[in-house]
Amino acid sequence: MKVFVSGAGNFLGSAVIAALAKKGNHVVGLVHNENEGRVVEKLGGKPLVGDLFESGQWCKEVQSSERVISLTSPLEGVEKIDMSNMGLYSRRYTEAVTNLIKAAAGGKAKSVVVTYSTQCMGDRQGKWVNDADTIAPIGYCRPIAGSFDAIARVAEDAELPLIEIYPSFVYGNGGWFKRLVTAIQNGTARVVEPGVNYLSLIHVEDAAAYIALATEKLTKNESLCLADDRPVTQRALMDFITDLMDKPSLKQVDAGTYANLFGELAAEAMSSSTRVQGLAAMDLLGYIPTYRFYETGIVHTLKTMGIEPRRRELEEAA
Repeated sequence: MKVFVSGAGNFLGSAVIAALAKKGNHVVGLVHNENEGRVVEKLGGKPLVGDLFESGQWCKEVQSSERVISLTSPLEGVEKIDMSNMGLYSRRYTEAVTNLIKAAAGGKAKSVVVTYSTQCMGDRQGKWVNDADTIAPIGYCRPIAGSFDAIARVAEDAELPLIEIYPSFVYGNGGWFKRLVTAIQNGTARVVEPGVNYLSLIHVEDAAAYIALATEKLTKNESLCLADDRPVTQRALMDFITDLMDKPSLKQVDAGTYANLFGELAAEAMSSSTRVQGLAAMDLLGYIPTYRFYETGIVHTLKTMGIEPRRRELEEAA
């Protein structure tokens, strides 16, 4: 099956390329430059340098693809976030994704998969999220607050089923987790006080496997949240990681100080409290995550980063 993937050069995108290619699909990955293209090629995909804001060869590739995936980030290409430009970011994201869907209209595509994030659910004060019915974006999803209805309308007009995927915090050797590990190593990482808010996680390999399965199997409108089986409070998560790394427990700061250090959107993301269940995706797609608990997933990830977890050594010695 031929699958077209936008955002193929980002952290999650490269994992999805690998998951699809491993299953024998012909995967075309839209990238921004040749460096990203080399990564896609190494993972088994066919790279294509292009821009969703400009017509080009990518439009023909989309027309001939049986499935289309948008992994485009709402802040893709933004080096420094300007909080006064949220409206511009929203319009650009909506235009990018709808351009992709319009390009697929009338072609071979049987569905379009669009990935968002469970940050789109807002701060649920620790309550469980079971589906994607309520949208109140915060954190790095705030720029796409006005995008959902527009994207859904364009998909409907194109007569293409829309598969909406909402991953929780996707961790692995890259993205926010890699930045966190670096901050822990250099002593700049902090916990947003009081640190009792719940974070839901999913390992990048499991997120990619879910997205690949949804792409292959689903051909009608669907909304799915992706998460492992163990939401964890911010403080407990950070203590677990620092213990593994044999580093001191992180100091706490208020949200305002955290925003000054890491940005307002990061402060929102790390201050919110949402517990996500991934059972619907597990049942529908018939996939059991490799890393059902963050403990095993983080130990594995640190090892891939060349960090031998201290706690694991102690447990094995015991």
